[in-house]
Amino acid sequence: MDKKGFVIWGTGDRSSCFSESLNEKPMFYIDNDIKKKGDVFFDREIRHPADILHLGQYFIVIANSYYEDIKKQLSELGLKENEDFIFYQKVENNVVRLEKLTGELRNNMIVFKERCSDFKNAALIFGSMISFDQNSYKLYNEAYEKFPEKGRFLMISETHVIEDKAKLGMIKFPYFCLPLMLWQNFHLVQNDFYEINTDSTIVDYIEEQSYRRRALVDFQGKNRNMAHGYGECFIYYADLYIREMLDYIQPQKVLIWNQFYPFHILIDAICREKNIDILYMEYGVLPGTYLVERTGQMGESFPAIYSNDFQKLSVTSDDIKEAEKVYEFLHESGINRKEQPQSNELEIAKKAIDKNKPIVVYTGQNDYESGMYPYSEKTKKYHSPIFKTSNEAALFLAEIAEKNGWNFVYKPHPLCADIKSDEIKLPDKAIVIEKCNINELLDWADVNVTILSTTGYISLIRKKPTVMLGYTQLKDKGCNYQAFTREAVEGEIRKALQLGYTKEQEKAFVIHIARLNKYYLYDDMNERSIRFGKRWELICLGETIDF
Repeated sequence: MDKKGFVIWGTGDRSSCFSESLNEKPMFYIDNDIKKKGDVFFDREIRHPADILHLGQYFIVIANSYYEDIKKQLSELGLKENEDFIFYQKVENNVVRLEKLTGELRNNMIVFKERCSDFKNAALIFGSMISFDQNSYKLYNEAYEKFPEKGRFLMISETHVIEDKAKLGMIKFPYFCLPLMLWQNFHLVQNDFYEINTDSTIVDYIEEQSYRRRALVDFQGKNRNMAHGYGECFIYYADLYIREMLDYIQPQKVLIWNQFYPFHILIDAICREKNIDILYMEYGVLPGTYLVERTGQMGESFPAIYSNDFQKLSVTSDDIKEAEKVYEFLHESGINRKEQPQSNELEIAKKAIDKNKPIVVYTGQNDYESGMYPYSEKTKKYHSPIFKTSNEAALFLAEIAEKNGWNFVYKPHPLCADIKSDEIKLPDKAIVIEKCNINELLDWADVNVTILSTTGYISLIRKKPTVMLGYTQLKDKGCNYQAFTREAVEGEIRKALQLGYTKEQEKAFVIHIARLNKYYLYDDMNERSIRFGKRWELICLGETIDF
């Protein structure tokens, strides 16, 4: 059958970067997320695969991190790789030369100064959250409309998706879109079409400052198929771009979504150098919330660093009663900050275990965006005192489980599911689940072990004993087990299996929820039957997390 044309499967950051590089537009986009059905992406309709008759009449370019899953989905329909569909990085037209990227960077700064001259001293918000968080744009709209003076800000978008939402009238607040080179998840891949040569000016510039070296190592570690030399060029040009933008706007404050992304590592360090107030935003530790930090995220957050002070913050009996309602709501509803995938991996695992032995589940975090990587003395002090990577911990825990006769199940973070690489080899009886509903997995477990993952909170919500191996907002709160040396790990897991989730831990967790909602978390304002967390507009009025 002759192909009618090509379509692109995927509407995230990868697809944005790929689409921007094309001279020709696809007929439409495809996405498995039913919520995106009918939306517009790069001026083209998004369709759900179930609504498309005869997918084989189109040539499909898959620009999505779940390539293997989509490949299986298409193969089951009789479609063939390379003949009917292909991975976007194999498309020859996906060659964007560095010269084009740096030229766009220079032109973008000229346009920025022309369009944004009225935003001198405004707050700048950096991130790509508009592309993956379905609610945040509504909150920024509300902030801008309710408090036009105190909430005066400019969104610096790291994704093109904001343009599509703006065309549909969904964006009310001012924004400026960064050029392709600075979009999240974009990088030039290694191929045979060109080479990137970095001169001594670029190399010496990076070597001058430790934060640039750290950002480079993080960027290279996360993108292992990156073209040789591109990482150095990215750090060099991004650093200069940020400096020019900040010097022009001289913002009163800067807010970044996720402290640990390489581009944000640069922004963070430059803001500190220039004495610009810097804040960090992310999803909150409880589903249905956001958080805004001043000291840093996760192990660098106030509740982690100053745990004793956080524990002294007063909560009333009414606060605790409300927290009990929130706790039960979260348990019964099973809401999570991300829609949970469905697969048969958990059912397969249930058949593979020894049903007479306890089930130890270990949940990994995104090492590259949680302060874990690159591992340093700062990592050891504030985040992970024992392990350098999720996989290193997995191997250590799997060996302990084998020694004790426990079932061991490893659930890597979706963005770090590289367990099949040569990095480690787990014992034969260890089970790896790459995709499943996290609530169902934790309900099945006898204990959850993690270093930094927010599944530490989810497992407590599921009323399961939890062993923390790293420093998060749960540190020293009395609601979980914790082991911060190699020698302590096995004993804490034994204790968790023996004692379970105790009444004292549950009581401590409810009180912790009360403090979180009263002092720390912000309501994401999504539709639900119960409200919790502080009002979002308090951020716009200048309130931050100061104690």
